[in-house]
Amino acid sequence: KRPSDQIRWLRKRGYTFHISGKKRPKVLRSHADTMKTVKYESAVDNQGLLERGVILKHVISIKPVSGIYFLIAGGIIVYVGKSKNVMLRIAQHIAEKNKHFDAFAYIPAPKNRLAEIEAQYIKKFSPNHNKTHNHG
Repeated sequence: KRPSDQIRWLRKRGYTFHISGKKRPKVLRSHADTMKTVKYESAVDNQGLLERGVILKHVISIKPVSGIYFLIAGGIIVYVGKSKNVMLRIAQHIAEKNKHFDAFAYIPAPKNRLAEIEAQYIKKFSPNHNKTHNHG
């Protein structure tokens, strides 16, 4: 039997599972340094839906955040950008469909340092879609 979308979503975020006596998955979150289980919590209810606490641990704010963002395709950083509103800019990239990517990441950065930090990451990663910055 294939794992549910919720179980796959949790596994991508570092959760592991064991089955309790009731055949209900329990989540084990491992500490990155010691790899010992440090916490048990119920991940899903009897209907296979994620519990509120699990969802709330993975909240993504929609408040405007300035920062550097990375467009990723197949695990490769294909573009580095800067924005005063990262989420809005990512939405624009999705709508424009001119850069192929299947994921993104971002780091917050002060507005007055966006250009400087973006240039450093472009130099470090030389993404394919940052052509103008890659030849200097």
